[in-house]
This record gives sequence, C-alpha cells and structure tokens, in this order.
Amino acid sequence: MAAVEVVGFGLAFLRKWAALYFSIPLFCIGIRQVFVSTYAVSFPLNLVAMLLGISLTLPLVVTIRLWKQLTWGRTFF
Repeated sequence: MAAVEVVGFGLAFLRKWAALYFSIPLFCIGIRQVFVSTYAVSFPLNLVAMLLGISLTLPLVVTIRLWKQLTWGRTFF
C-alpha cells in the first residue's frame, strides 16, 4: 500500500519515475490481455476484452507524449 501511495504522489507531482512505474506494467498487462483474449474468449466478447487490453496501453502513450513536461525530482521527492 505504501508503494502505491508513493507512486500516486509521484504522479501528482509529475515525476518521470512515477510515470514509468505506472505505465510500463499496465502496458505489459494490456498487451498480454489483447493476445490472450483472441483465443481464450469467444468471438463477440473477445472484442470487448481486446478493447480493455488496448485501453491499458494508453498510459504509456500519455507518458511518451508528456515526457518533456515531467521531471525526475530534485531533493526528497
């Protein structure tokens, strides 16, 4: 729980490390969800599962687009 709070505060203060800790695992989970849902779920519902997986990749896209506005942090936080 403490790690989640630290990453949350890092995201609130626009830190690069927090954006990476948040977006890279979600990207990996999302890509895995897309590939797994193609054969694990029947046809009409696998599109919804694939949409969920694609939506989990969006934080990495936002992180890349806003990279110059983020900072690494200076002293304590």
